[in-house]
Parts: sequence; structure tokens; C-alpha cells
Amino acid sequence: MVENNDNNKKWNVASLKEYFERQFNLFENNINLRFESTKEAVLKAELEMNRRLNSMNEFREQLKDQGFTFLTRAEYDLMHKALNEKVLNISKLVYIGLGIWLVVQIIISAIIFYELNR
Repeated sequence: MVENNDNNKKWNVASLKEYFERQFNLFENNINLRFESTKEAVLKAELEMNRRLNSMNEFREQLKDQGFTFLTRAEYDLMHKALNEKVLNISKLVYIGLGIWLVVQIIISAIIFYELNR
């Protein structure tokens, strides 16, 4: 079993063993490099995912905290009803005041009219 290799040397068992060991070592180094770079890429992706998840959790906490500061529908309805009652009460006072002012003007006009026509 003697064949020519790439450099026109004859193959023997020792040279074939050396050739295959060298090829196997190159292949093993290549696999190890790929494994290390894959491992590094996974670690980077994991760190990035954790960073994004932390940002999302912070945002979720902000929304949760913000939700506590909002009025509930019941609180809004109660306050709105109270404000409407106050507005109605003030409107009634304004209308009563305008009515009294109108009556006073009519009385004063009547008095002036009767005094001038006497």
C-alpha cells in the first residue's frame, strides 16, 4: 500500500498516521474555535436578553406605579357629581342675585317715574 501524496512522496504507514493526526488536530482546533465563538455569541445574546428583560420589567413597574396614581371610575364619578352640585348651587345664587337686582331696578325706576310725574 504505497501511493503518492501531494508532494510526490511515497505514503507509508508512519506518514499516513502523521498526515491523519495533523488533519485531525486541524479539524479539532477548527471545531474548538467554532465552539468557543458559539459559546461567546450565546453569552452575548444572553446578556442582551437580560438587559432587555430588565428594561421591560422597569417599564412594567413604572406602569404599575403610575396606575396607582390614577383615579378610579368610582372616585371620578363621586367628585364629578360633587362639582356638578356646587356649580348648580352657584348658578342658583347667581340667578337669585340677578332676580333681586332686576326687582330693585324696577322699584327704583318706578319710584323715579312717580316722583317725576307728580
